[in-house]
Formats: sequence, structure tokens, C-alpha cells
Amino acid sequence: MEHSIWNEFLNSASQGELYHSLMASNWDDNEYLLDWLKENPKIDKAIILAAYWMSEPYFAKQFKNADEVEEKESWYSDDFDFTEDIEKRYCSGFYKLNELECDPKNIELREGYDKSADRTIIDSDLKRVREIPKVMFEKLNGKRIGPIDHTLYTNGLPNSYYRRIEELFERYEIE
Repeated sequence: MEHSIWNEFLNSASQGELYHSLMASNWDDNEYLLDWLKENPKIDKAIILAAYWMSEPYFAKQFKNADEVEEKESWYSDDFDFTEDIEKRYCSGFYKLNELECDPKNIELREGYDKSADRTIIDSDLKRVREIPKVMFEKLNGKRIGPIDHTLYTNGLPNSYYRRIEELFERYEIE
């Protein structure tokens, strides 16, 4: 039932609303949104590019492949796969829509993060064995999305949808 509420929002949302949803999302507990965006070829490239940089791809680049991740840092396997899948799809042209602007060096970060940080700067403590493709650094021109009002979203969902999920949890006494 929770996923049906998510689907109702996701299938009716504008690209701008999806961008705001991504930026207002709690990434530690929102695989449904992230996977839906990643799997959808109709998502604006700016949303995907922002998701890529928000997933901190430099961390993934210290591993040769998924097997090495599983061997050394198994807790990171899902995040590694997510980052690598986005990169592969983006570079192959899976995402075609480009109505929105995204500058990887100036992505409006979700609440609680250093909003002045350039996500493309390499963390010097990480030893990389693979490079990020140059196309992932390229700015996308398009409509600029205004600042996110985080008070309008809870865990990536507009509050009206999130309240419906809370009501479900209350009705079925789920904690």
C-alpha cells in the first residue's frame, strides 16, 4: 500500500517535483524512489546527474568491480551497484530528456549537508582505481529549478502523500 501511494505521486509528478523529491529524500531509507528514478528512461538527465553526484561516486571508484566491493566493504554493495548502474545508463544515452539544468559543481544539496561543497572535487583520502567519465562532469543547460522548501517534503514525499502513509501505519499499527 505504501508503494501504491509512492507510485501515485511518482506517476503524476512533474520533472521539477521529482527533482525536489530526490533532494528532499532520506537516502538511507528510500530505495524505492531511487530505484524508480534510475529505472525510468523518461526521467530528466538533470535528476539522474544530481542523483549520481549525491551518491558520492568517488567512493565507488576505489573498487575495481562489485566482487571487490563484496569482499572488502559488503555494506556498500547496493550503493555501489546504484552508482555504477546510473553511470552506465547515463553514458549509454538511456536518459534522453533534458529540460532541467544541472551543474555537477553546484547541486543544491539536501538538508543537513554542506551546501557550499563542490561534489565533483576528489576526496584526496580515497585511492581511485577507476575514473569518472568526463560526461558526468558536464553541465546540463535547461530550466533552473528553484530552491527546495524542505518543509513541504518528508522523506522525499510531498507532505500530503506522506500523511497518507502515516495514516496507513497507524491504521495497521505498524511502527
